[in-house]
Amino acid sequence: MSSLQAGRVGDGQAGGRGGGRDGRAFERCVRKKKKKKKKKKKKKKKKKKKKKKKKKNKR
Repeated sequence: MSSLQAGRVGDGQAGGRGGGRDGRAFERCVRKKKKKKKKKKKKKKKKKKKKKKKKKNKR
């Protein structure tokens, strides 16, 4: 056997006391997840459309 013992978390082998879980996948779910801070979205100001004045036909 290699010096790595199966069943330790993170050894990449299933078996031993770790159960049938591969260490890598197991470690991923054990580590506490860091909460991501939500960035506040800036509200975009709506530009007011300028109304074009209709030119009346001057006679």
